[in-house]
Amino acid sequence: MLNITERAVTMVKSICDGEALGLRITASGQGCGGVNYELGLEEAPTAADEVLEFGGLKVFLDPTSLIQLSGVTMDYSDGADGAEGGFSFDNPKVVPHACSCSKKCG
Repeated sequence: MLNITERAVTMVKSICDGEALGLRITASGQGCGGVNYELGLEEAPTAADEVLEFGGLKVFLDPTSLIQLSGVTMDYSDGADGAEGGFSFDNPKVVPHACSCSKKCG
């Protein structure tokens, strides 16, 4: 199951600014470039979506993303000490490796 930290939930809620929106998380790709994560705000889930709730935040996941996000933790960092802040995904299933596909990986 997907996990979302309290910091990430708080940040998404502040971005929603009181509007009744849900967070759509889409995970795509699993080739040598790893998994790509996309975030978006939506008013309602689709009929095929799984709806999860974290601290009052509704999260919409399509069936493929639900599988790819199993065991993943989404967090938020504010970028202290000059580092760039933002959302991050910790996916223990992704193993760094060398690639010989001749394309930019990662």
